[in-house]
Amino acid sequence: MQCSAGLKYLFGQRAPILEVAMWRGAFWAGVALVLLTGIARNYDQTFIVESPVLWLFGPLLFSFVSGSWLYFVVYGLFARREMVDAGGVRPKFWSGWRSFMGLFWLTAPIAWLYAIPVERFTDSFAAVKLNLTLLALVSLWRVLLMARVMQVITSAPLMMTMAWVLFAAALEVCVVYVFDGGIGGIARSIMVAMGGMRNSPEEEMLLSAMGTAFSVALCTVPISLIIASGWRPRRPLGALPQPQLGPMPWRTLAAWAAFWVAVAIVPQRELANTVTVERLLAEGRGRAALDFLASHQPLDFAPARMLPPRPYERNIFLELPPLFGAVLPSDPDWVRAHLMQRLELMQIHYGPDEWHRLSYEAASQEQKTQFMADRIRWMGPEAGGFLQLLDGLERIPEGRLWLEKNLLFLGAVRAANMEASRYLPRNSKTEAEQEADRLLLLQRLDEMGVTEGKAGNGSPP
Repeated sequence: MQCSAGLKYLFGQRAPILEVAMWRGAFWAGVALVLLTGIARNYDQTFIVESPVLWLFGPLLFSFVSGSWLYFVVYGLFARREMVDAGGVRPKFWSGWRSFMGLFWLTAPIAWLYAIPVERFTDSFAAVKLNLTLLALVSLWRVLLMARVMQVITSAPLMMTMAWVLFAAALEVCVVYVFDGGIGGIARSIMVAMGGMRNSPEEEMLLSAMGTAFSVALCTVPISLIIASGWRPRRPLGALPQPQLGPMPWRTLAAWAAFWVAVAIVPQRELANTVTVERLLAEGRGRAALDFLASHQPLDFAPARMLPPRPYERNIFLELPPLFGAVLPSDPDWVRAHLMQRLELMQIHYGPDEWHRLSYEAASQEQKTQFMADRIRWMGPEAGGFLQLLDGLERIPEGRLWLEKNLLFLGAVRAANMEASRYLPRNSKTEAEQEADRLLLLQRLDEMGVTEGKAGNGSPP
């Protein structure tokens, strides 16, 4: 099969569709293209060493299930019932599976649109919007193409095949939403909120988009089912053809494989750097992590994967203080700026959510201090962690300026540590050691002029 014919197939031209349906090699060529899609989807998102099997074969496994489901519904449930020969015999159920999967898997290049590295030329929030747009475009394209494929193969009306495909796709979206992304995502979001954390704007957008997709799919299921079940063709439909032998485009597949491998080299190197920082922080080696950051430039790290510590995960309270405890004035400007930006984002979790923002802004300074103090007690860090934060902030010039502007926060830290009994996110020290840290923190705040009832006039986060 020629590359030009494959391109025409993706745009729904009749002759290439028939050629693919009768080509035995479509099945294995489709498998190869789906494997390449694994590179296209993951090359700048996840490091292959973290989960090589899922990285390479995840898309193939998912598409195997998705394509088989589509075959079961579109062909087995709807189309096959109208395929009766002169003797009144229908084709066997599994007789067309190989041809159908070849047709389905050869749509894989459409998903290569996901490979567009939108994170490299826009911010993370806009990147999520663009990725959602690409997801919608790929999904719509595939639905239209498979409906066109079934129309050409079976000679059924296009609107009928569209109803078949829409029912299968919409039901699949609902099932995935319930058992994985949607309700699971909402549950995770609720658990995060119950734990006092704030979801990132990107996560909120994704949850909103998933909810919208689920609502649309839920409405589509009954409508498409009614149309697909009630609309019967005037004449028997054609069955999927039996595949015939044909040459495999080995050179074309090899060229595409070489292309995607070449594309993946630099992003995978960047992801390896990001993963190294994550590992060093997980091991508690803050200074080693800073040295690694200092030996690189920001462009050496993956733009699609947030550089740790991640501000919307609970580990921010465990990983950020040791970094401040180890930071030096000689560290590069961008490294110190990165830590300060993470500190600002960490403060978001001590502030009000959207439901309480107006009442918080109208509260007195004492009430704001108490509100933040309660959240500090709940989320941490420990007193020793705040000591590390203060050490680092007092060492670097931007840190000292930050301390002058955030006296309200310091007052909340002092109020949160006035009593020994408080929630500790990690029992990294004995009770005696934690008590010593608490008393030392209060002494340090007293020396800074942050005394009880005199938290200062700094603005809240």
